[in-house]
Amino acid sequence: MKRAEFFANFIPPRKEENKIKELIQSYGGETTLNEVLNKIIQKSEYRFLPYKCPKCNGKGYVTKEYNGYPSGLPDSGWVYEPAYDYSVCDLCNGKGWTQEEYKPKTEIKIVGYEKAN
Repeated sequence: MKRAEFFANFIPPRKEENKIKELIQSYGGETTLNEVLNKIIQKSEYRFLPYKCPKCNGKGYVTKEYNGYPSGLPDSGWVYEPAYDYSVCDLCNGKGWTQEEYKPKTEIKIVGYEKAN
């Protein structure tokens, strides 16, 4: 999924348009961004989730980089044109925060051998 498609459908949980409009109506037109942010955090259903998602780092979506240069062209073997694929984080389901604390799972691999002395 391309960036424009992803962000056309993805609404971060703390930046929903209706909530912001409601806050502006309740505070008035002279509201600072800090006041609006504090009100969003107070009303947010995610404010009780204590742990930031380690997979998406609290964003709610994951970005994967790939070579977006078209294949089949004469110079496609050595040209790298970064492109990005965006998807909703499957660990926090797009919330950015989790109820439980997650830590990365690691795996140790043998990458080769060397002569022992």
